[in-house]
Amino acid sequence: MPVNYQPISPVTHREAGWKRPSRYFFAAQDVVAPVVMAELSHLLTSMPLAFVHKSDEAPFQLVAVQSLQSGLNVYVAPDGRWLGQYVPAFYRSYPFRMMPIEDSGRTALCADQAGECFMPTAGEGDKRLFQDNGDLTTSLASMRTFMEAWEKNRRTTFERVAELAEHDLIVPWALHLSQGEKAAPEDPNVQPVRGLHRIDEARLKALPAEALHALAQSGALSLAYAQLFSEQRMTHLSRRYQLHSEWQRHLSAGSALETLFAEDDEDTLDFGD
Repeated sequence: MPVNYQPISPVTHREAGWKRPSRYFFAAQDVVAPVVMAELSHLLTSMPLAFVHKSDEAPFQLVAVQSLQSGLNVYVAPDGRWLGQYVPAFYRSYPFRMMPIEDSGRTALCADQAGECFMPTAGEGDKRLFQDNGDLTTSLASMRTFMEAWEKNRRTTFERVAELAEHDLIVPWALHLSQGEKAAPEDPNVQPVRGLHRIDEARLKALPAEALHALAQSGALSLAYAQLFSEQRMTHLSRRYQLHSEWQRHLSAGSALETLFAEDDEDTLDFGD
């Protein structure tokens, strides 16, 4: 789903309105979502965590894994509903985002003006962006505060991730995806998954006591173990893959989506490492 984030202003958007998302089509193609340490207690029960970076020189970023297949977020049902127990904060601020202003070092409050959650003219039941005097409405001011807190925690999270990377604890995650029964990685039907990284627990345990103490003091050690503990959530992705593949069959048969997308721990695809 294309997005069009543009800065909002009381001059251009005096009459504009917004609403919170009830459907998540805007996230339906996201393989990962950026997350922060403040969310860890919620994420551990619902989504696997990993680290990604754009290049060997780029810093690692903490993400929630939403798929192992490009262009598909298995936490979003075909009708747009969110399937997981927890919606990452990155999505809960939609249709807004704080985005950098080029060559200024500052950020601007922007809105996805192509999405259905943004209305050029507020209708009945919509929230206004601005008051008549041009100030942000209470609801949007609260949203901006929420996003600023997330951004502050994101910077802290980057620092903790960087500490783990400095100790060479973040390594490629050798995942593979296979259909049906368990298959060996050398099987030609097995698809390797690239780009995700994990904590090397053996290296972590082998660190000198002073290094472990420093990581514990900063909070980076808690982050490392949160990623390791979250790996069991990979099994939930396999069930959701099956649900998405069965969508067309159930649609043709007129079956209820509520039954198809009920939470279920049954696994039919194998994620091996």
